[in-house]
Amino acid sequence: MPVFNPSKPNLAHLKDVESLVEDGSLAQYRGTGIISRWIQYATTGCHSHSAMIRRNGRGCDVLQIREFQGGSARPLESEVNRYPGMIDVFTLDLERWPEFNVRGALKYMRDLTGRDYGYWGVAHLALLRIPYVRRLWRFTADDARDSDSAPFCSHAVASAYRIGGGIDPVPRTPDDLVSPAHLTTSMLFKYQFTLIP
Repeated sequence: MPVFNPSKPNLAHLKDVESLVEDGSLAQYRGTGIISRWIQYATTGCHSHSAMIRRNGRGCDVLQIREFQGGSARPLESEVNRYPGMIDVFTLDLERWPEFNVRGALKYMRDLTGRDYGYWGVAHLALLRIPYVRRLWRFTADDARDSDSAPFCSHAVASAYRIGGGIDPVPRTPDDLVSPAHLTTSMLFKYQFTLIP
């Protein structure tokens, strides 16, 4: 498996590698728009959006919760055409965690795609980056604590992996404080490739 380097991605044409994309893989988006840059700054990472990939009879879908849209399931091909060279695929490290429940994670994520986008959660993450503001909130490392608020992208993905899959991708951080940057560096995943049409 290659090591993830955003300046030197392992580019792969979707048609050549779609059969290699596994159920439950993590799709990490790098964006260039104003909102994407704001999220990247607020979370100190190169990714601005997180989603989960599900295989179907025809190929793959992307299960996601996106700002201004809420939850959705979109064909991976259309996402790659819309964001060429900006979707990094991370596969689950099932050799290290063979007990991970892929079907459970996918079912949980599919159920979450019926929810609205959690704008407050993203604002909360951004506010925590302001010096001294973090001290105004009581921060807990309780993995099971969740705000019950509408999830944002990485919040939903972290919950699906932890609750549905049975493995916490970001230990000692509540799901509603997990950012795309946290998932990029999680030990649960291994970088595979970056998709182009």
